[in-house]
Amino acid sequence: MVNIWDPHFHIWDVSEVTQSGHDPAQLFAPKEDPVYTIDRYENDMAMEGFKLTGGVFVEAVSVCHVESDGPLFEESCLAETVWTSREMDRSKLDYRIVASAPLESSNIENILASLKQHLRVCGIRQIINHEPSWPRNEKRGDFLENPSWRKGFTLLEEFGLSFDLQLNPHQFIDASILGEAHPNIPMIIGHLGSPTLADLEQGQRYWEGMRRLAELEQATIKLSMLTYQDPEWDSNQLVKETVLKIIDLFGIDRCFFASNFPVEQHLGWSASRLYQSFHDLVKHFSEDEQNKLFSQNAKLAYPLCIQNRPTVSSSEVCFSFRFLIGQNGFGTEDFFSECTSRSRDRLFDKIRCLKVSFFHTGYADQQTSPGFDKHFQHLFQGTGIGIRDMGNHARHGQINSRPLKRHHHILVKRQTGIGEFKRKSGFFRRFRPIGCDINDFFCSFANGLNKD
Repeated sequence: MVNIWDPHFHIWDVSEVTQSGHDPAQLFAPKEDPVYTIDRYENDMAMEGFKLTGGVFVEAVSVCHVESDGPLFEESCLAETVWTSREMDRSKLDYRIVASAPLESSNIENILASLKQHLRVCGIRQIINHEPSWPRNEKRGDFLENPSWRKGFTLLEEFGLSFDLQLNPHQFIDASILGEAHPNIPMIIGHLGSPTLADLEQGQRYWEGMRRLAELEQATIKLSMLTYQDPEWDSNQLVKETVLKIIDLFGIDRCFFASNFPVEQHLGWSASRLYQSFHDLVKHFSEDEQNKLFSQNAKLAYPLCIQNRPTVSSSEVCFSFRFLIGQNGFGTEDFFSECTSRSRDRLFDKIRCLKVSFFHTGYADQQTSPGFDKHFQHLFQGTGIGIRDMGNHARHGQINSRPLKRHHHILVKRQTGIGEFKRKSGFFRRFRPIGCDINDFFCSFANGLNKD
């Protein structure tokens, strides 16, 4: 049994009385029923040999209401998230939402704040395919060249949101330049970058641009919507070779399969046919690698830790502490007992990154207290916060009139599934440590807990 965590599917209501923000003029009624609910999606994804465990709803409003801008369109974006959230409340599976938002809007900060009130929202998609243009973009042009849109894009970092990047191959270079300027905004490339079969046959522009995108440490890619190249892609050797080449280019940890339901189903692909064809493509991969491609990688690309962060200022979501442990200091056991006795989840919901420095007092060769790693791992278990041990460093100076002999530095960073943390990503430039003793630490800790 292969577990599936599907990072790209749609549900919608295109009935005459729709409250979901969707546009019947642009979206179809799956199997002639205009309301495609979460129940219908889960039923359609039931198949032998594979088990759906959850996934990511990806917005569809950015192809809707072609003539509308301003409040009317913005209300549709919010309505979609409200309706989708209610649908997901009825399911027991693990779902998240990539919402729609017009990043070029002068009201974009308020729109993002409203979207973040919904706990499953972890990212934004605004389709930017231009020439060939998807429905809204023929009139609005190439958003990558729009200063207002680029300004709105920068706000995604402040709100802890990823961006689903759906574009055309000739836009790859401009998108990579944008990504280089904003390394802390995760970018999930949709549908292999939306190449046509002609793009793959010509090859040069597609692969040159894709190599640039693959160089972005924050970039991952969906292996999906292969019917866009060929409705019978399972018999097209070029399409299948492209998928394998993409996996080789990005690495096994940055790629994942997605259904694109109900669109692929509408084009004649049942879930069984689709996922068996995906599986046939990678049947020579190890079981661990297959699990990554079908579920694990996608979960890391859309982490709950980003999704659950409420809309608060950056000063409220970034903590950086130093405190004493060891001889004459605060014991490890006491610290973890204190932390776990409080409502840690409320604090962790507010933390975007946590950098903790443990200063050992006393002798220079004093080591970390026994069981430290075990307790630290236990404290953050299930929170989606990743831990990086920066090692012991000899330091000189005074803290609370005690000689500082050794510095054990732990970096805690929310997981993004984008490979190992590297210094050049900008973390150390953005988050500066603040010195405080253990009393100050718990004061800040308690303040974090008390903020709503």
